Amino acid sequence: MRNSWNKLKQRWGINNDFQVVIILLVFSLAGPTTLYFHRKIDLLLGITDDASFWLKLLVFIIIVLPVYNFFLFVYGTALGQYRFFVQFFQGKLKLFKRLGSFFVR
Repeated sequence: MRNSWNKLKQRWGINNDFQVVIILLVFSLAGPTTLYFHRKIDLLLGITDDASFWLKLLVFIIIVLPVYNFFLFVYGTALGQYRFFVQFFQGKLKLFKRLGSFFVR
């Protein structure tokens, strides 16, 4: 367990154990909050359990994933981890740019 904890600290470039706890708390809060809003969004759009898989997937990708990232940023900022989550999103952007260049070839 301690080894995994230290790997997280190294990967995220942080030194403080308390900071790891806060970052994990942010992820723990963003997930259920997003799930709550996902249900509300589905109701608002009239998406039921019988809806097409592709429609559900499209709504998830276009609406729900950005909502999750929004809550990560909001909770992260509120809990004093603004710098970490800005770097986290910059890393995501680099990944998407690489993926985009792969598909554009």
